[in-house]
Amino acid sequence: MSRFNHDWLRSFGKINELCSLKEVQRLSFLLWTIWKGRNAVLFQNDIFNPIACIIKAKRACAKWIIRNCLSVNDYCTELPFGPVSKSKIVQWEPLPIGRVKLNFDGSMLHTSAAGGYIIRNWRWTILSTGSNQYGCTYVIMAEARALRDGVQATTVAGYKDIIVEGDNQLIINALLGTISTPWQISNVLRDVRFLI
Repeated sequence: MSRFNHDWLRSFGKINELCSLKEVQRLSFLLWTIWKGRNAVLFQNDIFNPIACIIKAKRACAKWIIRNCLSVNDYCTELPFGPVSKSKIVQWEPLPIGRVKLNFDGSMLHTSAAGGYIIRNWRWTILSTGSNQYGCTYVIMAEARALRDGVQATTVAGYKDIIVEGDNQLIINALLGTISTPWQISNVLRDVRFLI
């Protein structure tokens, strides 16, 4: 191990001793966001915006806290700002009458991936939900398969006028055709395009 790595690990160990868990979490998200911003500058010719970086880090940290603390009672007493209502987690934007919205997401824990979807109408009524375990695969595959499962559910139910929403920009852009589809999910997105 190089001296640089050794010194960095020792410094991080001291931070871990001196700071609370919440401070270490916030620092971790900030460092991760800076790293992603650096990569966007190098590989996508983006311009680094420090304020946007801080906002993204705060948002990512808040999402992580919420997703890891939610219980069946829909709140967590460990959150620094108290109980969270569903309206603070997801803000539903009204749809035009007759349209439905499909939200999808995927995640991974250790080596097991899973995904799910929810379909709602303009009245906020839940029309359908679903989730699946996808086994040992990548998160992007879990998200793509959750999208396909949701689109299949809308097709089977006879919904024609749907809005698709997800937080994976890569999948959304590939579906819209603004980027080339990653080969790992090309077959899944081909199925989605066929169903839509």
